[in-house]
Amino acid sequence: MPNSDLVVTGEGMFDRTSLTGKLVGYVVQICSDASVPVAVVAGVVNSDVEVRTVSFSDLSGSVEAAVADPRRWLREAGRRLADEML
Repeated sequence: MPNSDLVVTGEGMFDRTSLTGKLVGYVVQICSDASVPVAVVAGVVNSDVEVRTVSFSDLSGSVEAAVADPRRWLREAGRRLADEML
């Protein structure tokens, strides 16, 4: 992982509790320790932590729209992250 340009992790809902005792928090911590950029892709983001996030519900305009076409919003999240990295 130290040679990674970016690590992407995710979960259904990302909030402050995601950083303690959940896999996504562990991944964020490992990346932070290794000085590797990390991004969290989630269905819904309810957090003000300093982690780059992309929310399907924000991209699509609603939770319902995100659930109706998750593949579309996953692709869009990937595009957004790639654009930011370039």
